[in-house]
Amino acid sequence: MNAFAIDWVSLETPMGKTVFLDKDSILETDKYFFYNIKHEIKSENAFYVQTIQSSKFHPFSARLKYYKEDEYISLEGDYKNITKFQTNKLEPVAYGSIVNTCFNKVSQIQNEKNIKIEF
Repeated sequence: MNAFAIDWVSLETPMGKTVFLDKDSILETDKYFFYNIKHEIKSENAFYVQTIQSSKFHPFSARLKYYKEDEYISLEGDYKNITKFQTNKLEPVAYGSIVNTCFNKVSQIQNEKNIKIEF
């Protein structure tokens, strides 16, 4: 039996909301970042996962897919379909929002991965 664990990174927005970024889901293309985030819908007392597409160069994003948390876990992150609903219709992202907070972390992670040390 294989064990599958999602690497959730806990983040806090400037407004004090908690959101989680699936670090393993991050995919970078020439124009976009794709990644999955998890946050609580308090009125439903449940966590949902969203696939986000963000422009690498402008503060615009789109929500591509929603999952209930247990569905996302059963699909082992559904990483193979992360770009399936890619769109050209991105919307402005508000400063301090959960998407903006996650985008900033994704940018930081990808920049650190792309830094090449030369001797």
